[in-house]
Amino acid sequence: MKKESAEALADLGKEAIKEIGKPVYEDGVKPVLAPTGQTLGLVPRAIKAALAPLERWILTKEYNIEETKKLLEQKLADVPPEQIVPPEPYVAVPAIQYISYCMDSEVLRDMYAELLAKSMQEATKDGVHPGFLEIIKQLCPDEARLLKYIYNRGGMIPSLAIDFDGKIPLFAGKAIYEDVIDNWSNIYEVSGCEATDCEHICQRLYSLIRLGILKKQRFFEEADSHSQLIEHPYIKRCMSIGSLEIKKEWIVLTEFGRAFCRTCISPQKGGPP
Repeated sequence: MKKESAEALADLGKEAIKEIGKPVYEDGVKPVLAPTGQTLGLVPRAIKAALAPLERWILTKEYNIEETKKLLEQKLADVPPEQIVPPEPYVAVPAIQYISYCMDSEVLRDMYAELLAKSMQEATKDGVHPGFLEIIKQLCPDEARLLKYIYNRGGMIPSLAIDFDGKIPLFAGKAIYEDVIDNWSNIYEVSGCEATDCEHICQRLYSLIRLGILKKQRFFEEADSHSQLIEHPYIKRCMSIGSLEIKKEWIVLTEFGRAFCRTCISPQKGGPP
């Protein structure tokens, strides 16, 4: 009996400890753990949201490749079957891989498809350099649109540079060194670019110059299109500051740029062959 009483007392003690511990957990530990649990719940959701585009790429990878095959069928529709040859693996394999990375960028996917189509034609495959793949890889969609526009309009566009006329102009009491403009054109308004900010378009043109595809030249005669650029509201607003002068320039394709465009850009009617 004593033994049974001792065990019963011990059980009662354990239950008492549990009851005493409940408020301690609920009033002390639980409020600390609840926010932590909520925070931990947000992390997986944030990761899932961040990786959603990649999941979409994995799901649509095969679809993009199938769409590329359809593009190739269109591009090679007028080529005699006997002139269609297997592409070099060092061109075709990375091209197909890069196409799958383009996701929803139609303009970049079309450039890869055009390169692939040229690499599958007996008459043009020798002009397809694998380095062209790396050039496309470094382009953003807007740069591809700019390049396509320039190529299909003779390989040159007028541009302006705004510089000091020997004085250091001030605006709101500060020197405006950072506001001096180079490589300015209204091409973003006519080429279908997503960016509509002048500064971003100048940066896109700088990038194409850096890649050796475009260059600046000043020896061409000025055209009526230069006058149209000078009358642009953005340029007028800049010139209203004073103490600035306009230099009329041209942005043109380099020889390398022309070779790249002939291989990677679909010519439009009335554009270069």
